[in-house]
Amino acid sequence: MTPATIKPLTQRQQSVLDWIVGFINVHDYGPTVREICFAFNFKNPNAASVHLNQLRKKGRITWEDGKARTIRIVKEAA
Repeated sequence: MTPATIKPLTQRQQSVLDWIVGFINVHDYGPTVREICFAFNFKNPNAASVHLNQLRKKGRITWEDGKARTIRIVKEAA
């Protein structure tokens, strides 16, 4: 995906992405959905999943389905 085709993020999506980048920089692995929920005070894991799915759809992150801690930042998004 080229920079011209990367879709803009909402302010909340950008906050989640920035937090994920910081988490990966500190821990060298991706956060869990529960950790994202805790960081953003989401009451339901579905709230975090919605943000993650939008970030994935917009080409900013990727992960391996069914595996924990596999969230990765797409290079152009970092």
